[in-house]
Amino acid sequence: MNLGIGSVLEAELWGIFWGLSLAWDSGFRTVEVESDSKVAVALLNSLTIPTHPLFSIINCCKVKMSADWNCSVRHIIREQNCATDALAAISFDFNPGLHIFEEMPACITDILAADARGDSRPRLLCF
Repeated sequence: MNLGIGSVLEAELWGIFWGLSLAWDSGFRTVEVESDSKVAVALLNSLTIPTHPLFSIINCCKVKMSADWNCSVRHIIREQNCATDALAAISFDFNPGLHIFEEMPACITDILAADARGDSRPRLLCF
């Protein structure tokens, strides 16, 4: 999804919202959302005050999560989220809005193959 201009947190929350929507519409009833944004995960797993600047999208995600299904949100480290990061990087080339691929984009073929093999990735730490 290309949102145009916005914050990284806003983009993360919109990605979660659309992911939940697509999962529900596709008939999945057990879903575990993984995000490398600790802030997004914390916002979705706790009470949010109505004056929060992103309250609307946070609340939309929570409404989706509370539907009649088994849905959870958990934090993962960035190195476990390489496919998502690659898709986000190419989204800048698209017009604003949601884009659904009929086939897997070439940019994530090797990433998903490495995941399927169980290849490990070094964790990048900043000191």
